[in-house]
Amino acid sequence: MTVEPDATSSGLLRLLSGEQVRSYEERGYVLVESAVGDDWLDRLRAASAEFVDESRSLDASNGRIDIEPDHTADDPRLRRLSGPTDLHPAFAE
Repeated sequence: MTVEPDATSSGLLRLLSGEQVRSYEERGYVLVESAVGDDWLDRLRAASAEFVDESRSLDASNGRIDIEPDHTADDPRLRRLSGPTDLHPAFAE
């Protein structure tokens, strides 16, 4: 797979080194350390915690939250959020 710059990726490609682009092409992923600051991560963690708290009242998955089979109120086990960018402003931002 070769990364081709376009309108959406050209800015990102300027942030990545040539080695990072080659690594992506070889492995299908690239690690960019410290790309997201601690303040932003704290906001995303807080938003995630809201969904964990919401899930405590669930005994089955719904259209927003998919829970694992061993999920309980005391030990919430979320598998995924359906469309998190539509569910919380922090994810949309």
